[in-house]
Parts: sequence; C-alpha cells; structure tokens
Amino acid sequence: MGTAVHSFIWWCATRLGRVCHVATRGNTAGFFRILLQRLADYGWAEAQHEIGLVYRRGKSVPQCFEKSVHYFRLAAEQGHMHAQNELDQAYLDGIGVPVDEVEAASWCLKAAKQGNATAQYNLSWKYAIGAGVPQDHAEAFRWCRLAADQGDLEAFHHLGVMYKKGLGCPQDDNTAATCFMMAAANGLASAQGLLGYFYCRGEGVRKDLWQAASWYRCAALQGNVFAQCNLAAIYANGEGVTKDHLEAFALYLAAANAGDQEAAACRDQLGCTLSATELAVGKQRATKYLKTRDAILETWDSV
Repeated sequence: MGTAVHSFIWWCATRLGRVCHVATRGNTAGFFRILLQRLADYGWAEAQHEIGLVYRRGKSVPQCFEKSVHYFRLAAEQGHMHAQNELDQAYLDGIGVPVDEVEAASWCLKAAKQGNATAQYNLSWKYAIGAGVPQDHAEAFRWCRLAADQGDLEAFHHLGVMYKKGLGCPQDDNTAATCFMMAAANGLASAQGLLGYFYCRGEGVRKDLWQAASWYRCAALQGNVFAQCNLAAIYANGEGVTKDHLEAFALYLAAANAGDQEAAACRDQLGCTLSATELAVGKQRATKYLKTRDAILETWDSV
C-alpha cells in the first residue's frame, strides 16, 4: 500500500511541476527542482534519481557532479537500477568520484541482476576485458545474451563478435551473421559494417557483393569509417557495383577526415587522377558521409 501511495503522489508531483513550468513559460523551472528536492530528502528513490540528474546536467542549479553522485547513491542503495547504472558510469569515468573500476562493476552487477539490459551489456563488456572483475569470456557471453534477449542492439553486435571469435561460446559464423543481422536491421552502424564484411567474404552467409555494398553503404552514411573504407574499395574496383572513382574518393575523404591514415593515403592517390571539376564533385559527395558539414571543410583545403 505504501508503494502505491508513493507512486500516486510522485505522479501528481511530476505533473504539477510540469503544469506550473508550462503555464509560466518556463520561468518556474526552479519550482520543479524544489519539489524534487523535498521528495528526495523525504527518501523517495525516484526523486533522488531525478535530482541527481538535475545536478549532473546543471539545469536550474549550478552543475555539481558530487551532489549528483550523492543522490544517485541514495537511490541506488534503495535498489533503483537506473541510479545504479549512473553510479557505474560515474565510477568508471571518474565523474564526481575517483575512478574505481571495482566499485563501478559492483553497482553494474546490482542493476544487471534486476534485469536492466543496459547494465547487463555493460557487465558483459567488463567481463570481456577484465574491467573491475576478473576477465571471463563465459560470463561475458552469459550477460550479453541476457541483454540481447531484451533487444539490446549493442548486445547483439557483441554476441556476433563473440560467436565469430569463439569467445565464451563455440565459434559459429552462421550465428554471428544472424546476430549482426538483428542489430543491422535495426540501424546499428557497427553491425551493418560487419554484416557487409560477412557478405563480401561469404562468411556465415552466401557471398554477395551487392548485399555487401548495400550494408556498407548503410553504415557509411552513419559515419562508420570501417564501412566507408571498404565501400570505397568496392567502388574503386567495381565489385558488386558500377565502378565509380568519384564515389570512392568521397568515401576515402570522409574516412580520412575521421582520422584514418590508410584512407588518407588512398584519398591522395586517387585524388591525383581526378580533374579539378571531378575533385569538386567528389568533395561535395563526401558531405553525405559526414555528421557535420564543418568537419569536411578543413580536409577539403588539404587535398
């Protein structure tokens, strides 16, 4: 009964704060914070987590990472799994507290055991590299599969890598390809790039250079450098697509802009074969593979 009452009051409080904020065109943002502060001091975990976010973001109050961690801890100690996730990241990155991978892992484990998919994936990563816990690929695989079962796209990608390499599970290219497909179909660029690689080499799937180019393109358009370099090579050689040196140049240019040295060398080599007009066209095409237009301008001047 107590939990139901607390939930109802919290529901009323959040909506009252939002109504006041909207009614005054945002001039009473502090009202909602004061309300959260009172509820947090009263001991409600949800409010403690929310006020922790307020202090971390520095909205309506001076930003203070130490206070954010304080309130996250109060909520986490009551079993609030999102607050436990926040503490994991705080200790991992040293935000508001000293870096402590062991402490980070302990909070991550608490959230993971409650079924939080993000925590399960993060715990899998910790076991995979031995961050705050002993390196254990079998445990990494177990937690990653639990996260993937809840639809976590990063977990599907990580599972694919583990099946490909046989880490914590039998090596299986077919299952790896299936995992990459699950994540790729839902827009994860890293999985799209690896799926393109599988189609290019015929690993886990039938070799299909057109499919390889299609998946590489999906990832390249999201700024994935691995996919940009591989798609550039496909266009340069005309494998699965019509040969297009301008598109290849644009892709190498985008990847070089992100810092890839091999792409920079290919960009310069290919650029020497293009006319001034073709270079201008290639540079213009490169903008679609970048997240920001400003980033490409510096690279243009250097070519």
